[in-house]
Amino acid sequence: MLKIKNLPLALGSLIFCATYANAQQQYQTYDAKNITSTSAELYGGIWTNASRNYLSKFTGNGFNWGTTYKYGQDTASTETGIVTGYGGSTKEFDGKLTGLKCNTLYYYSFSGIYHGTNGREFPGNGAAQNFTTAPCTPSPVAGFTGKFAPAMWQTGSNAPINLINTSSAPNSITLNNYSEWDVSGADIIYPRAPVGGTVSFSYSIPNGTELCPASYKKGDEWVLLPKGSSTVTFPVAEGESFGFALNGENKPNDFGCQAGGASISVTISDFVFSPSSDIAMD
Repeated sequence: MLKIKNLPLALGSLIFCATYANAQQQYQTYDAKNITSTSAELYGGIWTNASRNYLSKFTGNGFNWGTTYKYGQDTASTETGIVTGYGGSTKEFDGKLTGLKCNTLYYYSFSGIYHGTNGREFPGNGAAQNFTTAPCTPSPVAGFTGKFAPAMWQTGSNAPINLINTSSAPNSITLNNYSEWDVSGADIIYPRAPVGGTVSFSYSIPNGTELCPASYKKGDEWVLLPKGSSTVTFPVAEGESFGFALNGENKPNDFGCQAGGASISVTISDFVFSPSSDIAMD
């Protein structure tokens, strides 16, 4: 709804607004309010020094705006048409911008019309103001996709067949042993985190053994995953490696899974990388 206020013009009342004088009118552009990463509320007004007993007429056309002083776009005030008010006061108008880009500088100015006697119209614009939208909110990457698609990981195994099954990606990946060998295993490692953030995942180890455990990698550290199913979240620094393995001593390329002829597997699902700063993740 349009917000219209009678604001007496007192000394210093224009300190926080930009003005443009046209005859006996001033067109004012005020500071933007309620600025988010994608929206902002704009305010402007028209002042006249007509007699306080004279019922003046005003039209708030709206706001010119854009990413440069050339503007290029406009939005209407929240109420259109002619409104009235007595002289010696300011009529305020507001408008809302949506669909803006985050962390971006925008310029804007108010545009309006004062309707004088005998049908005369005095259009005018307030001086340019500007605001910057709020910082971008980093978007998490869910699943083995984009920068985290299986092809972006380094893999290793020591068997005559592929022990890493990525056919269910982006939903999940599965690491297996090679039951025909006494010692086997596999690992999949992401070499460098593009930015700092957190990694979270779910896992399922239906039939692991102490001699063939699964683990996850954070930097130079390998952490055992207990048999069964659970979820894990851990922080990573920019440039730090992380990954998953099925082996005996939890060392990359060790492949010490001694399963005694049993088939062992670990399935990693619900993978999410949540960056701490904005980055193009595709």
